[in-house]
Amino acid sequence: MAETIRVKGYREAARALQRVNKGAKLALYAGLRDAADPIAQDARSRLSGYQGIKTSSIRPRVGVRGVYITQGAKKTSGLRPDFGSLQMRVGLLPAAYSRQDDIVAKVEEAFLLLTKTQGF
Repeated sequence: MAETIRVKGYREAARALQRVNKGAKLALYAGLRDAADPIAQDARSRLSGYQGIKTSSIRPRVGVRGVYITQGAKKTSGLRPDFGSLQMRVGLLPAAYSRQDDIVAKVEEAFLLLTKTQGF
Protein backbone atom coordinates (compact mmCIF):
# COMPACT_ATOMS: atom_id res chain seq x y z
CA MET A 1 0.00 0.00 0.00
CA ALA A 2 1.30 3.45 -0.85
CA GLU A 3 1.87 5.73 2.07
CA THR A 4 0.38 9.18 2.27
CA ILE A 5 2.39 12.02 3.70
CA ARG A 6 0.07 14.40 5.45
CA VAL A 7 1.20 17.92 6.27
CA LYS A 8 -0.95 19.43 8.99
CA GLY A 9 -2.20 22.82 8.01
CA TYR A 10 -1.14 22.54 4.35
CA ARG A 11 -4.57 23.47 3.00
CA GLU A 12 -4.91 26.36 5.42
CA ALA A 13 -1.38 27.57 4.67
CA ALA A 14 -1.99 27.49 0.91
CA ARG A 15 -5.21 29.46 1.26
CA ALA A 16 -3.61 31.98 3.61
CA LEU A 17 -0.70 32.45 1.22
CA GLN A 18 -3.20 33.12 -1.57
CA ARG A 19 -4.82 35.88 0.46
CA VAL A 20 -1.54 37.47 1.52
CA ASN A 21 0.69 36.99 -1.51
CA LYS A 22 -0.19 35.05 -4.64
CA GLY A 23 3.51 34.71 -5.50
CA ALA A 24 4.17 32.86 -2.24
CA LYS A 25 1.45 30.33 -3.01
CA LEU A 26 2.81 29.85 -6.52
CA ALA A 27 6.32 29.35 -5.10
CA LEU A 28 4.99 26.68 -2.74
CA TYR A 29 3.19 24.92 -5.59
CA ALA A 30 6.29 25.05 -7.81
CA GLY A 31 8.42 23.53 -5.06
CA LEU A 32 5.95 20.72 -4.45
CA ARG A 33 5.64 20.05 -8.19
CA ASP A 34 9.44 19.82 -8.43
CA ALA A 35 9.45 17.39 -5.49
CA ALA A 36 6.96 15.10 -7.26
CA ASP A 37 8.57 15.32 -10.70
CA PRO A 38 11.12 12.48 -10.15
CA ILE A 39 8.25 10.10 -9.39
CA ALA A 40 6.47 11.09 -12.60
CA GLN A 41 9.69 10.62 -14.60
CA ASP A 42 10.22 7.19 -13.07
CA ALA A 43 6.62 6.18 -13.86
CA ARG A 44 7.04 7.37 -17.46
CA SER A 45 10.16 5.26 -17.88
CA ARG A 46 8.47 2.18 -16.38
CA LEU A 47 5.49 2.50 -18.73
CA SER A 48 7.36 3.49 -21.89
CA GLY A 49 7.54 -0.12 -23.11
CA TYR A 50 3.77 -0.41 -23.53
CA GLN A 51 2.43 0.33 -26.97
CA GLY A 52 -0.10 3.13 -27.31
CA ILE A 53 0.50 4.94 -24.03
CA LYS A 54 1.21 8.65 -24.01
CA THR A 55 3.87 8.90 -21.35
CA SER A 56 4.02 12.67 -21.76
CA SER A 57 0.60 12.91 -20.11
CA ILE A 58 1.95 11.50 -16.81
CA ARG A 59 2.88 14.52 -14.73
CA PRO A 60 2.61 15.97 -11.24
CA ARG A 61 -0.31 18.22 -10.40
CA VAL A 62 -0.55 20.48 -7.38
CA GLY A 63 -3.59 22.02 -5.78
CA VAL A 64 -4.96 23.14 -2.45
CA ARG A 65 -5.74 19.53 -1.54
CA GLY A 66 -2.23 18.18 -2.24
CA VAL A 67 0.20 16.84 -4.84
CA TYR A 68 -0.79 14.09 -7.28
CA ILE A 69 0.83 12.19 -10.12
CA THR A 70 -1.83 11.83 -12.80
CA GLN A 71 -2.14 10.45 -16.28
CA GLY A 72 -4.18 12.85 -18.38
CA ALA A 73 -4.56 10.97 -21.67
CA LYS A 74 -8.10 10.16 -22.74
CA LYS A 75 -9.38 6.64 -23.20
CA THR A 76 -9.07 5.77 -26.87
CA SER A 77 -10.41 2.34 -27.82
CA GLY A 78 -11.72 0.53 -24.77
CA LEU A 79 -10.05 -2.66 -26.02
CA ARG A 80 -7.97 -2.93 -22.86
CA PRO A 81 -10.27 -2.16 -19.89
CA ASP A 82 -7.58 -3.11 -17.35
CA PHE A 83 -5.06 -0.57 -18.63
CA GLY A 84 -5.72 1.91 -15.83
CA SER A 85 -5.00 -0.68 -13.17
CA LEU A 86 -1.96 -1.85 -15.15
CA GLN A 87 -0.58 1.69 -15.10
CA MET A 88 -1.02 1.80 -11.34
CA ARG A 89 0.50 -1.67 -10.72
CA VAL A 90 3.42 -1.41 -13.13
CA GLY A 91 4.20 2.32 -13.27
CA LEU A 92 2.79 4.69 -10.71
CA LEU A 93 2.86 2.70 -7.45
CA PRO A 94 6.33 1.17 -7.99
CA ALA A 95 7.67 4.63 -8.87
CA ALA A 96 6.22 6.05 -5.65
CA TYR A 97 7.65 3.17 -3.59
CA SER A 98 11.10 3.52 -5.10
CA ARG A 99 11.22 7.28 -4.38
CA GLN A 100 9.57 7.01 -0.96
CA ASP A 101 12.66 8.05 0.99
CA ASP A 102 13.17 11.18 -1.10
CA ILE A 103 9.60 12.46 -0.82
CA VAL A 104 9.79 13.79 2.76
CA ALA A 105 13.12 15.51 2.16
CA LYS A 106 11.85 17.14 -1.05
CA VAL A 107 8.67 18.41 0.64
CA GLU A 108 10.70 19.87 3.50
CA GLU A 109 13.01 21.45 0.93
CA ALA A 110 10.02 23.03 -0.83
CA PHE A 111 8.78 24.60 2.41
CA LEU A 112 12.30 25.79 3.27
CA LEU A 113 12.64 27.38 -0.16
CA LEU A 114 9.30 29.13 0.36
CA THR A 115 10.45 30.60 3.69
CA LYS A 116 13.73 31.81 2.19
CA THR A 117 12.33 33.34 -0.99
CA GLN A 118 9.30 34.98 0.58
CA GLY A 119 11.02 36.30 3.72
CA PHE A 120 9.07 34.32 6.32
